[in-house]
Amino acid sequence: MECYLMAGAFDYMLRVVAPEIAGLERFVMKKLTKIAGVRDINTSIALRRVHYKTTLPVRIRKNRKRL
Repeated sequence: MECYLMAGAFDYMLRVVAPEIAGLERFVMKKLTKIAGVRDINTSIALRRVHYKTTLPVRIRKNRKRL
């Protein structure tokens, strides 16, 4: 569903959805491990969403002067 280029310990982070653990295992074993250059795979599973927000905390200035 999503792929991020990361800074830090890992190069990429994928967000995937699978119907069950066996589906996730098939994706990892049949797809990810077959990609050239993939050396290590680490998996984490979300237990539940704690907080989710789509709005950004950006203030809009009123009476801005244009240049």
